[in-house]
Amino acid sequence: IWDKVSDATHLLPVEELEARFRKVVVAARPQDAKQSSSADENAPQNLLRIGMRSAGPKAALQERELRRLPPAETIGRALAELDDKMLALDELERAREHACPEPAELELLRQEQQLHPEAVLARREQYWSAIGDVKLYRERFDSWLFARTYQDRVSLQRDNLTELAGLFSCFLRSEAVPALLGVILATGNAMNRGSEAGGARAFDLEILRRLSSIKGADGKDLRFSILDSFFVDTKKGSQLVEDLRPVFLNVSRNLLHADGTAKLSKTVKLTVEEADEAVSAIHSEYLERHKAMLACVEPLAVSDLARLRLQSEFAVASQSIEELVGLRDLVKSQFAEVLSLLFMSTSMASADFCFLWDNLLVPNDLLVARSVGEHAAYFDSAFCQGEGFTFGELLALWQLREPMEEDLVASPASMSETVAGFVIDRSVSLGCPDRYADPSAEASDAMERVSNLPGPCNVSCQFVSFPEATSNGANLELVPLPWTKIDVGTACSSVWTIAGNFATLLPLRKLERHFSLSAIVAATAAQAQSELRDEQKRVGPLAFDPGDGEQLPNIDDVVHSLQKPMLLLTGGDATGTLEQLLRVQEQVLPLANSEANAPSYLQALKCVPAFGHRLDCLSFLLTCRQNISLLTEALEDFSDVVECFGCSEALPALLGVILAVGNYVNGGSNRGRADGFDLGELDKLHAIQDSDGKDLRHFVLRVFCEKLSGQAERLFRELQPCFLNVRRNIVKDSLGAAKLEKTIRTSLEAIDEGVTALQKQLADVQSALQAVLEQGADMPMRNDEFCEIVPSKIKEVETLVGQLVKLRDEVKEGYTTKLSTLHMRPICSSDFCRLWDDFLVPGELIVNKGKDDFFIPAFCSGDPFNLEHIEALWAIQRPQEPLSSASEIGEDGPLDAEEFCRSLLPLITSAEEFADVARTYSACPGTRVDGGDLGEVERGQMHPAIEAALFDPELEIGVAIGPVETDAGFHLLLARKKCRGILSTTISASHVLLPRGRYHEPSSEGRAVAMVPNLVGEEGVVHRTWRRWSFATSLPPAHSHLLEAETESALLEQKRQALAGTEGLRLLFRWDGAFISTIKGTLSDISRDLVGRIMLVGSSARVDEEANVIGELLTSDSSKQLRPDKQGFEARLNWSDQGWIEAEGLLDADTMCTIQIDLRRSDLPSGSPSSSMRLRVRPSRLAYAASQPGLRLGLSSAESMQDRCATLLTVLDDGDIQVRVDNGGVERVDPRPGTVVRATSFSHMPGRRLMLLLENGKIVDAGVLHHCEGNLHRVKLHATGRELSVDLNEMNHCVQLAKNVSSFEASRTAYCRQLLKDGRYIEDAITGNRVDISEQIVRIRMELRSESKTNEELARLPFDDVEWISDTSFRLGDRVWAQGREGIVEHVRHGRYTVKFADGTSSQAMHASYMKRARFIAGVQCLDFSEITDISGIVPILLQPRRSLTGRTRGAHLAQPVLIR
Repeated sequence: IWDKVSDATHLLPVEELEARFRKVVVAARPQDAKQSSSADENAPQNLLRIGMRSAGPKAALQERELRRLPPAETIGRALAELDDKMLALDELERAREHACPEPAELELLRQEQQLHPEAVLARREQYWSAIGDVKLYRERFDSWLFARTYQDRVSLQRDNLTELAGLFSCFLRSEAVPALLGVILATGNAMNRGSEAGGARAFDLEILRRLSSIKGADGKDLRFSILDSFFVDTKKGSQLVEDLRPVFLNVSRNLLHADGTAKLSKTVKLTVEEADEAVSAIHSEYLERHKAMLACVEPLAVSDLARLRLQSEFAVASQSIEELVGLRDLVKSQFAEVLSLLFMSTSMASADFCFLWDNLLVPNDLLVARSVGEHAAYFDSAFCQGEGFTFGELLALWQLREPMEEDLVASPASMSETVAGFVIDRSVSLGCPDRYADPSAEASDAMERVSNLPGPCNVSCQFVSFPEATSNGANLELVPLPWTKIDVGTACSSVWTIAGNFATLLPLRKLERHFSLSAIVAATAAQAQSELRDEQKRVGPLAFDPGDGEQLPNIDDVVHSLQKPMLLLTGGDATGTLEQLLRVQEQVLPLANSEANAPSYLQALKCVPAFGHRLDCLSFLLTCRQNISLLTEALEDFSDVVECFGCSEALPALLGVILAVGNYVNGGSNRGRADGFDLGELDKLHAIQDSDGKDLRHFVLRVFCEKLSGQAERLFRELQPCFLNVRRNIVKDSLGAAKLEKTIRTSLEAIDEGVTALQKQLADVQSALQAVLEQGADMPMRNDEFCEIVPSKIKEVETLVGQLVKLRDEVKEGYTTKLSTLHMRPICSSDFCRLWDDFLVPGELIVNKGKDDFFIPAFCSGDPFNLEHIEALWAIQRPQEPLSSASEIGEDGPLDAEEFCRSLLPLITSAEEFADVARTYSACPGTRVDGGDLGEVERGQMHPAIEAALFDPELEIGVAIGPVETDAGFHLLLARKKCRGILSTTISASHVLLPRGRYHEPSSEGRAVAMVPNLVGEEGVVHRTWRRWSFATSLPPAHSHLLEAETESALLEQKRQALAGTEGLRLLFRWDGAFISTIKGTLSDISRDLVGRIMLVGSSARVDEEANVIGELLTSDSSKQLRPDKQGFEARLNWSDQGWIEAEGLLDADTMCTIQIDLRRSDLPSGSPSSSMRLRVRPSRLAYAASQPGLRLGLSSAESMQDRCATLLTVLDDGDIQVRVDNGGVERVDPRPGTVVRATSFSHMPGRRLMLLLENGKIVDAGVLHHCEGNLHRVKLHATGRELSVDLNEMNHCVQLAKNVSSFEASRTAYCRQLLKDGRYIEDAITGNRVDISEQIVRIRMELRSESKTNEELARLPFDDVEWISDTSFRLGDRVWAQGREGIVEHVRHGRYTVKFADGTSSQAMHASYMKRARFIAGVQCLDFSEITDISGIVPILLQPRRSLTGRTRGAHLAQPVLIR
């Protein structure tokens, strides 16, 4: 191949190559033009450097950190003035660690400066000099850094100590813990009766660790029996879980799955010892920094600001740290008190203490056993997510009940109770039936335990001696419990003094039945017998257990296939299949030579001569053709890989660039002047890096793509077979770090092994066939076609295998020849493909850019990539081709590329005009001829900025938008069509690409001149074919803005008082915090200096124009002065009315309104010509004012949907209202859209027929006897004749228009059937085929809140499927709403967030209170939906009253849609 490689040295940018990759970088001092040009004066001078404190990677790290610092003068001035604004906290820490010199180093620097006064200081030495000019710089650094960082550490430790205090206090106040210890005490005394260990009043709690070692006859350990006895009192069990919740939350559990096995890892989050160590460290550091502070402020003047600031900071720090030390001592004494209370060793570590209780109730072995099976996700969610578990989940862990979606526990009053549709069986908590050998014993034990439930554990301990004889008179010896008895004094205050007598709670007969020595011996013998039977079945299943033969195919079918295999081999309706034959081969053939008595199945097979060889032949014939086809396809694929290197015309060009670079770098050595090189050395190019961390491959590819762009495009087309043979996938290692995993799809070595194995199988089958033929000649059978058919079939396979072997040899020879052509040493095929793939697609680049949606689909989807993908991966920017219209671009053009894009927008009014502009001006060679057509675009295919613009929910079809900036330049975009499918959304789009440069204005007679560019569209509301769901919600204020919340509450109270006495339910709103979306223009086009009036459009309440003015748009500078508490575009909207406003006439039915901003520049008078922008505004702060007595309202709450109605009684002083609930009592309500809605009053005449919905969910016929008052009626049920008084509302009745309820149900059914008939045929959304819906399966699945969505999934959801909620913290990549627009969190720093919007712009850093998080609308959360089998089943569930259906924002003046997928 080197004969085709030409010299490419002339293509190399030599200066750049030397500057980036030379071994020694010399910094030359600027020369004075007046000085002589002698050799001494012109020689480059080295920078002044002092001996390095570190070398190698540490030196490089220090140099990199210094580059991230502000200038040295800024550091010095900030240190002298202690100015926090000049130096951020991270910069202060970086300067202290990397830029602060040691005293000896600073002294050495001063000496060198005196010797070389004209020398230029290196970067590090500049910082040394600037910092060293400040007196006591080290003490200043330490004092300043401590003053800025101690608060966070103190706050963290205070929170930790507070949690630990709560953890220990739960033992001091718990009544359930003594109750549990009382049950263990009673159990141990029962097991140790008659021995010295019996009769204990207390025991060492170390025995809790060893309860699992005492196994019963049923195989379960003693913990099962103890907890089964204790949890019979569900109230005590629930209280125990609640009391010890701080302990359980302090233990982190993590299930790890490796090599097919599960392992549970437990760690304690907070310990007393670690908190003590951390607090002591903070206190010690404070004492040291206080001394340094005193030394710093001593030489300063008394009024010096730095002195006053440090003294004030350290005074506050002293008080905070002293309080922290006191809290630490309190927690330590509290822990010691708990240990003393429990009679435990005072030397026990707090981590061991937490493990002791967590392992007792959530043991590792039990949780690991539950982590496999159908309920694995249930237990992982309950116990391994760090959110705490419920009593019901704990019962399910111990198999005391089945796992359920909701943990509902019945009251002890009844054995069976229905709660919210779930039947809770008390017998579950009393013991499962399979745990009792005798049903009568089960009933007796259950009754004994229920009748002896103890009360609260607040009585003094009474020891009860256990009788030596059981209830039936037998003397049974139990397994002893090896505990350590503790002598509890009568005056000693401990947990044992309040432990009740729980002896009567124990089922003694069950304890004897499972833990007596005789029962355990019998169970051990039975287990041994079972294991023996299992071993016999494993050795010979057919010989010992004829029942297993039922798993095998019918013997007659197998014999028929062995004698007449034609149908089986030709693919007809054969009576035997390949799987059946393989099962016979696996289970029966091993018994053919066994000495055991052969079963009937084997005897029948032996009637067929050489049946084993026949099975081998048939199984081979049924599988060989598929194997041959796969191997042939693999050989052809690898042959394409080999040929692509032989036919490539661009590969020599790439090798020429690499050769030229190598010869230049190795110039002057024996490695230079090479005519070629070993291509196996390509993997060494990444080791040669420049100061920016870019290696030699980047330089080679940049030269190749820039200088030989045509060859570069051809290279990636030609080598596609090689790249497609590599499968790339981003995975995470055991530590959670991402890495790129590459696997070879087809390797020549694996194919060779497959062909060789196939040859061996063919030889074995030929030997088996010979044996069948010989035995068939000796024992001929009637109707035996095997010897006639199979030999010819095997002959055909032999021919195919021969052709496969020939192809294999040709490919191997071609691969060897290609290695010789490339002058490469012998290398396995997988390493060969990986070598070229690693050179062009290195794993570290993919991983570093793995968060970008552009690179994963490009390189990890299995599709071919092109030059554009490689350039984006390596960050290579090629020079753009010049525009064909030379008159539009030039060096002296007045417009830059962005301005030129804006000037093109008025020329575009249709898709045809956009295509003409693309053909005239676009610099994209691939789409210019087609009018900029990009085809159908999906998410993940385009540059993120282009994708964000095209998939913006507010995108208008057929309207040009832009400019959008990318690495290639600026783009204009046009969406021609939007298709929203089930699987994805696609947009048919076009674009115009303008590279960066200077342009002349485009010429057009009809071009519009506008003050603000890119405000396209006629005035008026734009009608879309799709729209957002509108719903009202009252968003609570963030915790950091309590003052603002109090002000808002006061304003609301004033407004409600002003409206006192008005009729109806009056909706109120505030402009602040409203959602803003554009319908004409783009927010990014409103420059900082534009102002204008804000006017209400389409208002029914405002007549004259001046009355419609509701505010003004401020400049950015003015907004910072007038509204410093607001940020972004919202800060520039200065509303005239800052309080609560009545919505009547202002907001439409969707609680939205349209406003228009008349824009003008701030330096022009108000009457100047202006452009306008129209916005849609939806207030997020809503409330109601209600004061009319007798007003009917529908009520909602955080726990339930709108399922109650009420009548307003009176208005309270703070604006809340007092209502009487229908069929209930009096409640206090804050009237807001989330709590109330207008309801209807009913007054029916006597005799009116009704359909009445009863409390049990049943609909019955009723008649009105008379109207009492308000909504109260006296009605009579027709079916039973029962009379009752009931408040009638829209939730519980309707007028009966049918004959009766049965007639109504029949009419409804007939109506639904008619709908089904009329709409029977529909069009499939994906295929377009017409399908009959009666033949389809409809799956209904409710999207519950428990199904969490990742950021990537949230980003792909349509705008209609998300709602916006307030939050106090966000993460990178979160989808948020800020400044009236949608975007993602791009950067987080010091609790402030930068948001990147859909148009590519970014916001300034803002607080979390100015942002709202996207949350998917989960639909109605009701588990009953899982039981629905028909569409008609949805209606009763939605109508059933008092049903908790959360998941959608509830109740308002709007109808709420139900999201059902």
